[in-house]
Amino acid sequence: MKSYSEIDLEGHFALADKGKQLWETIDERFNADLYILFPHVNEEYNYYALLYLDEYIVAKKAEKVVLITMESVIKKALPVFSKSKAEVYEVSNDDIKAIIKYYALYEFSTRLTIISLKEPYDTCGENLLGVKGVTKEDLLCFDIYRFFENPHKNIPAYDGEDEQLLWFMQLGRKKN
Repeated sequence: MKSYSEIDLEGHFALADKGKQLWETIDERFNADLYILFPHVNEEYNYYALLYLDEYIVAKKAEKVVLITMESVIKKALPVFSKSKAEVYEVSNDDIKAIIKYYALYEFSTRLTIISLKEPYDTCGENLLGVKGVTKEDLLCFDIYRFFENPHKNIPAYDGEDEQLLWFMQLGRKKN
């Protein structure tokens, strides 16, 4: 009889294998220079990831970019934030977890950026929030996108009526 830890380990490997298959399917379909994965961890990081997306694309010298997300607001917000021709590929939360599990087991690509300070590894970056004025915007710029300086952009304007997008746009006005 298998122990609990053996069963748990098999579950982790099975999820990572699913993530491998998903990644290969996505990469074959898009063959992009850069993939940005948006796990549903913190909407404010998602906001700042879109705010600085164009600068990140330039820094990575990427021509074809795919945003992988389960959040429809990312697709709605992309044209408000970015002039890039990035594509949005929507997947389920389970698919995102599988890709992250695979990445945690094997860092399979330098073309993948995960918009999280906790997934797949906790960088403990959030311990710096508030220290000498460090914000979530700073953490996105320095810990996730790894800029050498924060480009400090103005908040884009949206005057539409989409409630979900209006809510998302307010994230940049929060004190973080």
